Amino acid sequence: EERMGTLLACLEKGKAAGLPLSWTAPSGGMAVWLDTGSDSVKTAQLALKRGIFVHPGADFRLDGKFDTHLRLGFANQSAAEIKQGTGLLFEALRSGS
Repeated sequence: EERMGTLLACLEKGKAAGLPLSWTAPSGGMAVWLDTGSDSVKTAQLALKRGIFVHPGADFRLDGKFDTHLRLGFANQSAAEIKQGTGLLFEALRSGS
């Protein structure tokens, strides 16, 4: 719960900073689906160049939907790693727009 709370707080900060982010807080599980409003494959590639691995949403759908969504796992990361990772993800989002 603490890790999810950290991730959601970081996403709120990114949204407050002007990034077009939306998500639904999960009631359980180990990941958050983040809608970035941009090409998730391109964003995942830009994030990977910064050392952050995220899954493009389309990887989870046969029909290709969720093409602007990223799956952000938080189960194996510390709060500090989540904060650092979201910061790098936000850099990737800004560079890709």
